Amino acid sequence: IEGFLAGLTLAMAILPNEIPVVLTIFLALGAWRFSQQQVLTRRVPVVETLGSATVLCVDKIGTLTQNQMAVQQLFVDRDEWGQPYPTLYDVTLHAQEPLPEAFHPLIEFGILASRRDPFDPMEKALQQVGQAYLAATEHLHGDWQMRQEYPLSRELLAMSCVWESPQGELTVAAKGAPEAIADLCHFDRDRQQALATLNTPNPALWWVLGGGVVFLGLILYVPLLQTLFSFSTLHPIDLALCVAAGGLSTLWFELLKLWPRRK
Repeated sequence: IEGFLAGLTLAMAILPNEIPVVLTIFLALGAWRFSQQQVLTRRVPVVETLGSATVLCVDKIGTLTQNQMAVQQLFVDRDEWGQPYPTLYDVTLHAQEPLPEAFHPLIEFGILASRRDPFDPMEKALQQVGQAYLAATEHLHGDWQMRQEYPLSRELLAMSCVWESPQGELTVAAKGAPEAIADLCHFDRDRQQALATLNTPNPALWWVLGGGVVFLGLILYVPLLQTLFSFSTLHPIDLALCVAAGGLSTLWFELLKLWPRRK
């Protein structure tokens, strides 16, 4: 009996070590079954999550999202006294600091250009940053009434809202494409030129693309790098085609930025 109990004790002691192996095998089989349905799982625990899901919500390109947005950066081209002073403010780096006065009107009119009870994630993000930084200021207007809403259209790529204050004053707030907002706000020539610089190609993008092409070229022809970065399932011609496709895609998107928009 003592020998039987000793053997049973050893068997029970060994059993927990087998549990990770069993879980790994079953999760690997689940990942293989998902791959048969053309679903790529980068992390093994995702297999368990997807296996128990009953409703799957994705965006237009098929990626899983939380349907949430957050304001990270703010940009204004004037200071609080109205003088030309372009400033970029990172909200995430100054989460515990009060928002500078120059950015208060930007958040104020971003909220006014949205619905009172929004469902859009971007409008919700604007309201959240407004409640966080403008709660004790005069830039939030809870007593204003919306009188008219002008939705986005082909002729004008902007959404506009007309608000009425308790004193009867009307205020129009709009958000949308930069060129549409510039037209509505009657930008002068200096501001239009500053806005046009946003459509110029990004030099950093070309540096990254060029560095990637050079690096992949070295991998193809340097024996030492070929041993370090082994592409067992990729032929050099396939790799070159991938690089060429990436370069053409980048060039295409940059040309689209420079292409004049029809009015």
